[in-house]
Amino acid sequence: LEVQRPNHELEILSVESDDEVRAGETIFFDVVVKNIGLHEAEDTFVRASIPTLGISKKVFLGDLTPEDQANPDKENSEEGRIYLAIPSDATAGVYDVEIETFNDDSSTKVTKMIVVTGSGSDSQVITGATTKDFASGETARYSLTIVNTDNTIKVFEIVPGSISGLTIESSDSIVAVPAGSSKTVEFEVTSSREGNYEFSVDVLSSGELVKSQGFTANVEGTSVGDNAAVLLTVVLAIIFVVLLIVLIVLLTRKPNKAEDFGESYY
Repeated sequence: LEVQRPNHELEILSVESDDEVRAGETIFFDVVVKNIGLHEAEDTFVRASIPTLGISKKVFLGDLTPEDQANPDKENSEEGRIYLAIPSDATAGVYDVEIETFNDDSSTKVTKMIVVTGSGSDSQVITGATTKDFASGETARYSLTIVNTDNTIKVFEIVPGSISGLTIESSDSIVAVPAGSSKTVEFEVTSSREGNYEFSVDVLSSGELVKSQGFTANVEGTSVGDNAAVLLTVVLAIIFVVLLIVLIVLLTRKPNKAEDFGESYY
């Protein structure tokens, strides 16, 4: 009985990588592929992908001979390294990584599990009061605090939403937060119209959304300063009218004639 190897067949001998990676970081896989077929495996690739996250990369291994030869370029196994960048918004959990080697004649696949941690844990957004009541014409101040728990400095972009009837001005549009520290950003909100307004402020890092924080502004009536100004204007107008009437009366009065006492001689 004579047994012959299949004409074309590939085998993944090993897959080496870290078992844990943080969201936003890059993980690499060292993959060893061997040709266990009878013929040469031409133009062989190896690919790593995480279907749940929608990411995939491949590298070219070249031609693999059926057996090792004296020529160093003629070997039946080859190692390739594949880098996968984990999205910064990836949810923490366990993910299946599919490692596949293939060419035009054959393919084979293995699955490896990795743990993704730290999704959003390297930066947090903490807010105080998110709802405020104020009169039209007044200014309400909101704030949010960005906490960077990463081991490197991070730059954040503050983008207030655009709402008709509201004017939103942020104290900082770009914030650099050192590792292990925090920074508070304040923004002022004004409105000239009554109403209930809902708006959001987006916090971005490296173009990725860290958090979209919602706020509410309840605008009612006019401010005390506006009422006082109106009242003062009315009082001054009344005083002016009274003074004007007094002046007219004084100008229209006729002067009294002096009595003429003639001289008498006795």
